[in-house]
Amino acid sequence: MDIAGQNNRVSFNDRDDGGSAAIAVGGVPFYNTNISAMVMSTNGYLAPSAARDGSDFTNDCPLPAKPDADPFSASTGFARLAAYHDDVITGLAWYLRQDPCERQSDVEGGNGACHIFQWNNAEVLDPGTYGPGLLLSFPLPLFEFQAILYEGSGEIVYQYGPNTPTSNTTPTVGIQDNVANSGLTWGCSTDIFRGTGAEQPPVRPEPNEAVCFFHPDAKQREFDPSGLTLETPALDYDNIPRGGNRTSRVAFRVPENAECGSDIGISLHGIVADENFSAGPGTVFSARVGGENGVCNANVKASADKAHIDFQPGMYYNPARDGHGADIHLGGGNAKKIQLDLPANVMRFDLSLIHI
Repeated sequence: MDIAGQNNRVSFNDRDDGGSAAIAVGGVPFYNTNISAMVMSTNGYLAPSAARDGSDFTNDCPLPAKPDADPFSASTGFARLAAYHDDVITGLAWYLRQDPCERQSDVEGGNGACHIFQWNNAEVLDPGTYGPGLLLSFPLPLFEFQAILYEGSGEIVYQYGPNTPTSNTTPTVGIQDNVANSGLTWGCSTDIFRGTGAEQPPVRPEPNEAVCFFHPDAKQREFDPSGLTLETPALDYDNIPRGGNRTSRVAFRVPENAECGSDIGISLHGIVADENFSAGPGTVFSARVGGENGVCNANVKASADKAHIDFQPGMYYNPARDGHGADIHLGGGNAKKIQLDLPANVMRFDLSLIHI
């Protein structure tokens, strides 16, 4: 959703290392407080304090970290919402409160409203030569990105446009609290925060990608139950040892009024453990009522090939282990894998969860 040009332009005191005036927001929970005002920085982050100036051009990796280039943070706090924190020049910026929000929240709670901050015509400066006009010798495209804050639910979403750079940049994407004791880093210039113990290639957002952060007490929004009925909507795998696997049978029922030839599908929404969860949405099963030919007889059969889904990089929060480490990030090579098999003559399939 593009909010540009709706008489809601944000002005900066400087398009390079500048900040906006305080923008009033309300009802947005963030760690142990509610945000009441937000300063938008040209450098791709939001600071929930009216005293900030948005001048911090040196992103920190990983979060939490006390900013080293913000003269006001020592007295006003260190809270940050880093949508794309880097040494960035922003051409235009926009803010809009939507009620209801065009992008519906992924979790329950709140009043349906959201606050949208949008950076337009953003360009990254050469990390070795700071100052306006000293752009990278290998020009990067101008790009757009957004930060969306939901009233009541605490969900935070970062969205990136189709021209988002995929190389030669090292932005920090994440959040941290006001005292820089707690934070979540989705991506930055190294992978040290993943617990690898050594620097790895940068983790940066891809074009048309979204990054979501959820409050640890958030409940996933209920989906429309008018479609397929899952007889086993949740599976209990207990403890799976490393290298082990468990298989369960998932049964579902097609509505009696389903139209012959219509497509049906089932999505996996995530995995929940005692002290954490991981959102890994994706379609894990699809078929057509009456088979591929859409020919319906008295005994309807569905068939589908074996499907695989790999979890995408995501974040979860473990309240028993605040801070950093491998325990707060899921993604890459350590992702859980889902394998589905659908017998040709029955409306059910096997779901295997493998701990690798």
